[in-house]
Amino acid sequence: MQTEKIAVTSWNGIVSPLCDAAERVTVFDQEERLELSFGFGSMQRKAEILREHSVNILICGALSVRGAQILEQCAITTVAWVCGPIDEVVQAYRKGMLKGSTFFMPGCGRGIRCLKGKGRRHGRHQRAMKSSENSRQGEEKGNENSDQRAGT
Repeated sequence: MQTEKIAVTSWNGIVSPLCDAAERVTVFDQEERLELSFGFGSMQRKAEILREHSVNILICGALSVRGAQILEQCAITTVAWVCGPIDEVVQAYRKGMLKGSTFFMPGCGRGIRCLKGKGRRHGRHQRAMKSSENSRQGEEKGNENSDQRAGT
């Protein structure tokens, strides 16, 4: 059985808000804690660095669909859309208390990936778009009705 080696994208002691732009990562082994620099590398390079350090779990903030695919191809399990102080997040994860906790970014379904539709908008953005679309359709119908009444 492989031991869990956890990495957390980091920024000023908290989980970095955007994994794809993270420049640092903190790696946790059973007893060790190691700070690494990603620099400005691509997601592919970040995944390679994590594999070089035998990381099999990455806890991070927002994560692009492409970034998730790259990490998955490298056999790295991701726990994305997480926020908060790194030590508290890792402690909650190790106790099995991360899911459903306050450590998930607002609006992210408490551990369920926000980009379920791979690019589709969800939540208030989708409702706003539908509302706007319905308004336009209503205006178009109103214009059609006035055209019909005018005999055109």
